[in-house]
Amino acid sequence: MGQKPKTGSKTNSTTKNLKNTPAPKAEAQSHSRATSGGAATAATQAREISAHADLTIDELRDAIENANDVIYTHALEGGLLYTNTAAQRVFGYTKEEAERLNVRDLLAPDQLAIAKASTAAKLAGQPTANPYLIKVRAKDAREVTLELSTRLIYKNGSPVAVQGIGRDITERKLAERALAQSEQLFRTVIESCSDVICILDTTGRIEYPSPAVETKLGFKPEELVGRSCFEFAHPDDRDYMITRFKERFTRVQASPPVEVRLKHKDGSWIPFEALSNLIDHDGQVSGVVVSCRDISERRRSEHELNVSE
Repeated sequence: MGQKPKTGSKTNSTTKNLKNTPAPKAEAQSHSRATSGGAATAATQAREISAHADLTIDELRDAIENANDVIYTHALEGGLLYTNTAAQRVFGYTKEEAERLNVRDLLAPDQLAIAKASTAAKLAGQPTANPYLIKVRAKDAREVTLELSTRLIYKNGSPVAVQGIGRDITERKLAERALAQSEQLFRTVIESCSDVICILDTTGRIEYPSPAVETKLGFKPEELVGRSCFEFAHPDDRDYMITRFKERFTRVQASPPVEVRLKHKDGSWIPFEALSNLIDHDGQVSGVVVSCRDISERRRSEHELNVSE
């Protein structure tokens, strides 16, 4: 990559020659084969198509042109030589506009550095990640994330261009980011809550206890992970607690709160009011979220009221 090649007969000749250049032999491309991911799958499919000798050039060209994945070719200097329909749709440029572009017109400086490093490694015969993620600037300034697999195109034994096959994973990355933000918000709310919040599996085993457990019961959260919640129940409450826990999985609607006594690390018993909600993944219940509120003060007030009467 570097300066955009000058337009004129030389570039047109190069483009024409590349279009007529037969596919390079597999051994000449072994260092640039994709290893995983959507773009790698597309690259594998492209090689499988090229292996069918009964397909005509027009049929092969039609398969590339109408592929769902972005397929493009650019000169070693960066000038775009070919873009398929998917590339034109994703980048937002017409075929004619795209062929006047250089890859640096599509990439921010940091992303251009990634692309240059990948090409340089291939030219040097060095191993390089393939596919890899790269962010492209579309014509309307949108940022598009591609899972990209690239390889060198050879002519007469020398590399003359780069072919890229990319899968648009922008929506997937946005969903992952939204999920991460949601999880962070969930964690922030839970970890700042004064109630003890636990995630239990379907057997009652503790998968996650909130930090409040140390304030209320004296245990560090890591001391409780993997242990059964029932071992902390008062002996007189344990059977009732187990029964109510099992019943919770037989009803979708919210259950009334349960009052139980849980063992503090110092051996004392703390009364709690517990509310639960099922964890449902695509119709499959995988556990329950339990919110436990310390009702020691309430119990104390009730006792004092009874005594006064």
